[in-house]
Amino acid sequence: MTFGEKLKTARTEAGLKQAELAKQLNTTGNTISNWENNVSKPDLDMLSYICGALHVNASYFLKAKLPEDEVNIKELAMVKKYRDLDSHGKKMVDFTLQEEWERSTAAGAQVLNFPDQEPEHLMSNAAHVRTDIEIPDGVDTSEDSIMDDEDF
Repeated sequence: MTFGEKLKTARTEAGLKQAELAKQLNTTGNTISNWENNVSKPDLDMLSYICGALHVNASYFLKAKLPEDEVNIKELAMVKKYRDLDSHGKKMVDFTLQEEWERSTAAGAQVLNFPDQEPEHLMSNAAHVRTDIEIPDGVDTSEDSIMDDEDF
């Protein structure tokens, strides 16, 4: 990932537009655009201000690849949210994380991608054709809706 791509990612994760970041850094939107498009790069002093404005470490920009033990921007945002949880919330997150980690790292476990369709267990079960009753041939039920029932 290039410096410009990292900057854009960090900026958008921080919820800032180019003009907003430029204002915080006392520079122009064109300068931010040039950095993000790898036309130019900020000097080290400016990089320090960028890191402060975007709440990232300089290593995020300077390292070619993020080490496994270093958090990325999204992970850092999750850590900040986690810190705001009460003890019950933290207990629930810890439990879920442990269960999902065990499930996904179990021997032989594979994560399946379904690019053409959603897995059946994720599909909505609403508005499917009823199979518990017999509908006579030729009867149009397309306009029947439980949502139109006044007792609903």
